[in-house]
Amino acid sequence: MIQIVKTGGEGRSRRYREIIISSTDDVTNLPKSTTPSPNTADAGSIAYTQDMAHTYVLGPDDVWREV
Repeated sequence: MIQIVKTGGEGRSRRYREIIISSTDDVTNLPKSTTPSPNTADAGSIAYTQDMAHTYVLGPDDVWREV
């Protein structure tokens, strides 16, 4: 499961996303800058598992990486 919990925000683009995912398997389905609207995500967007054990950031090369 993928759920967008925050969009935009002060000092962020309206395509910034914070996303909660059920498991690390969901990373392959996360939105990117090439994802059709309205779920397009900009570089700097963050995704994390519900237990906060894994956190991912979307890089300027449109790749989600664990941090």
